[in-house]
Amino acid sequence: MPESTGDLPVERDPRPPKPVRRPPSAGGDGIDEYLRAIGKLDRQYGDGRSQEIGLAEAWTGRTSGVGTLYRSTVYLLQAHVRGVRVAGSRQDVKGGGILLMPRSHGVAAKAEKVFKNVGECGKVVVTYGVVNEDNLTLFDIEPAGEAGEANGQPI
Repeated sequence: MPESTGDLPVERDPRPPKPVRRPPSAGGDGIDEYLRAIGKLDRQYGDGRSQEIGLAEAWTGRTSGVGTLYRSTVYLLQAHVRGVRVAGSRQDVKGGGILLMPRSHGVAAKAEKVFKNVGECGKVVVTYGVVNEDNLTLFDIEPAGEAGEANGQPI
């Protein structure tokens, strides 16, 4: 039955709208890859599966490590809502370190709290994942123990 909107009748289709399919050339591939990587990392984090590795090794192998969850002992340089800057060695501290993007506001708030407790260049243990070659995502952060080791080696 047509509905009236002013002078023009409008007929509504009773069927739900069909989903729009994007061709591969539509530029959505980056988002799809991102969502796949984040989903894989979320599952690994939920299962408690992470690999102990040095931060520098994870950074240099990030193109082949997409979707892999790592755990490293590092120096905490900065912690803000938009990013957490860490360094794997004293030499990396001088270079400014590597930026990890917090997975959520809760992770960012925890990073800020840990930063207040350990201070600049304090040792922390971070759990992070490689999303793509430009993005390492922080899943968890906690103060490091007395040993301050990464892969059995002092940092």
